[in-house]
Amino acid sequence: KISTDFLHERLKPELLWSFTDDNQGRLSPKFTYEIKDNLWLTLGIEYFYGHEQDTNGQYRDQSQFYTHLKYTF
Repeated sequence: KISTDFLHERLKPELLWSFTDDNQGRLSPKFTYEIKDNLWLTLGIEYFYGHEQDTNGQYRDQSQFYTHLKYTF
């Protein structure tokens, strides 16, 4: 997992990559942006790859793009 902060700690990218030695795994980049002190927007992707019979490969058709809006008070 790799993560850091940009734009005065308002933009927070992350990258999670898990894999095995038999060429299967998951790649999950995510970007969180702090719009205001109590409002965050997140965009991300979960991408699975590998052979269909393997652990992560069985989810390769389940890859997804997601957004998340979080408001706190």
